[in-house]
Amino acid sequence: RQAEYMGMAELNQRRVPQELRGKYPQGLSVGLEDRRSEKYRLPTPPKYVAFSGKGVSLGERPQTAQQVDVGAIPPPPVDERKPMTTVQLRLHNGTTVRLILNTTTKVAVSYTH
Repeated sequence: RQAEYMGMAELNQRRVPQELRGKYPQGLSVGLEDRRSEKYRLPTPPKYVAFSGKGVSLGERPQTAQQVDVGAIPPPPVDERKPMTTVQLRLHNGTTVRLILNTTTKVAVSYTH
């Protein structure tokens, strides 16, 4: 704490602190404003902008998505003797699909489904 105080004392004398002079032998310009008389005010938080959920890369044309009949795809195999879980997937067209999987099932299985 004493070293911090010494650095502030040098700044108050309009001198670059010794610690910084050692790091920057070529010289360093330091600007200091005395705002001790001002009451501290928290910075205003950034304006919140919700993600719209859409995105297109520059130069890329929006692609039309393939229509997939989810009912035509058989569900992944499940071993009823092992622990199971339900995973809900939201597809590109907004429909949701619930899959019952074993807790040891690889993520790639749900992707290929």
